[in-house]
Amino acid sequence: TFAGNGCVLGMIRNSVTIPCEYRNEGILERNNIAIEWRTSDSLIVHGFVHGEDKLDKQAPQYKNRTKIFQSEVEHGNFSLRLSDIIPEDETEYNCFFHKEGWSISKHADTMCLTVAGHTEPFLSTSHRENNEVDFTCTSSSGFLKPIVHWFINKKEILPEAGREHTTLDKDHCFSVTSVLTVNVTQDLTVTCAIENEGLGETRTSAALYCKLNHFRTNYFTI
Repeated sequence: TFAGNGCVLGMIRNSVTIPCEYRNEGILERNNIAIEWRTSDSLIVHGFVHGEDKLDKQAPQYKNRTKIFQSEVEHGNFSLRLSDIIPEDETEYNCFFHKEGWSISKHADTMCLTVAGHTEPFLSTSHRENNEVDFTCTSSSGFLKPIVHWFINKKEILPEAGREHTTLDKDHCFSVTSVLTVNVTQDLTVTCAIENEGLGETRTSAALYCKLNHFRTNYFTI
């Protein structure tokens, strides 16, 4: 998936192909060329020399996560497949090409990788006292940092300050917990939504329906 402006979009824990095409030659002889992918800070991501992968100088964080489409190399397709994407993979990637007889390598292309991750909101409740009810919206393992929105009867409202907590897990993905306290004096519907700016999407929780006189899966008594 192209994110536009010379970037590709990679989803957390999935794979992405970072394109690089060299069209200035005809059919290439695999044994007479070399391909190297580097990050913007010169970390070696993948090497391919004389028809074989060359990974002895590969940066450790890319070990067992990269692939060149070897059957496509002779047609000038030097694209890189990167798997098990993590937030730290977000950077620029440079593709270099060298042909036997050349004195220096040619810079074939630069592509940036933008990283994002879906997350689903989950809404739960707990009764405090009198007519007060805590609604808790949680989501986990998302990227970028989530933005929480609250709705009562489909109208957006702002929660109290200091009742939203965001953490990073070991993979540098975000988990968020947001609490909204409502003084329920009439039947109402509550939902929360998680906005992901990196993906340009907002996902909404299942609705909780608050009835004054009923209690079952989606209802409670206050």
